[in-house]
Amino acid sequence: SHAKTADALDSKHRKLLNKLEAASKDGFDSSYLSIQHQAHQEAVDLFSDYAKNGKDVALKDFAKNTLPTLQEHLEHVKELRA
Repeated sequence: SHAKTADALDSKHRKLLNKLEAASKDGFDSSYLSIQHQAHQEAVDLFSDYAKNGKDVALKDFAKNTLPTLQEHLEHVKELRA
């Protein structure tokens, strides 16, 4: 069976998009980077947890192998915010 794609954004992501759409020209970059920082931190936390505690071996390996790239992306976002 194939995963079904969503037809619309969930409320969390709709609110984030609304925040970006409402941002001033000067505030857009700051808002965007803040959202990216939060999203990358959530991804790192999720993949880190599954790499340690996951039940499915293939997914656990995927999480373990992908985690360094996600951590690198998080560091880039942090540098951009500095």
